[in-house]
Amino acid sequence: KLLEKALRLNPDDEQLVYELSIISPDPQYTVNLILNNKHTRDDVITELARAYNQLGEYDKALETLLSHTFVACEGGEHAIADQYMFAHHAKGRALMEKGDYKAAIKEFDEALVLPQSLGSGIWNEVKYVPHQYYKAVCLEAIGDLAAADELYGHVLKLKQDYFTEMHLKALPYYQALALRHFGKDLEARAVIDAARKDWQKKMHVED
Repeated sequence: KLLEKALRLNPDDEQLVYELSIISPDPQYTVNLILNNKHTRDDVITELARAYNQLGEYDKALETLLSHTFVACEGGEHAIADQYMFAHHAKGRALMEKGDYKAAIKEFDEALVLPQSLGSGIWNEVKYVPHQYYKAVCLEAIGDLAAADELYGHVLKLKQDYFTEMHLKALPYYQALALRHFGKDLEARAVIDAARKDWQKKMHVED
């Protein structure tokens, strides 16, 4: 309420708009808030895309991101990239549910290539794994088994370390799924069991 009062007193203050956006539990509130005035700050535009993604309006999220030229910045790469990749991934998963695997593959491919206008990048290739895994599922569904096996194999080659833990905590899950694809159910179970024990332990660690 205090932030909203401050914004009423300073309607052009984009920092207040940003602060309200990141604490709002209602994505439609965020959309209305940002569209109420013409905002241009990179982080505000990113929050607008995030809100559209949360509403399931993936095309609007992509339109928002691609109609803006972001300034590359240290530490903000993933904030922008995540929204772009999420939108394409979600569209791909929806197409999979409809059985349109070829169209889904195109969406996952889009998620794997970041437009230069986003000023964004990827710190660790593990960020690509969800898109690569579901692309492999689609390739398998259309009968391109060699290409699917190559992607499943790539997921399994990635080593779990500090950076994969930081950027994709779910890597063991995807690796277990890839192992199951190759018929290695016991190995898959071992990977998940080890990950579950680690996660349960960390739930009780004070930061």
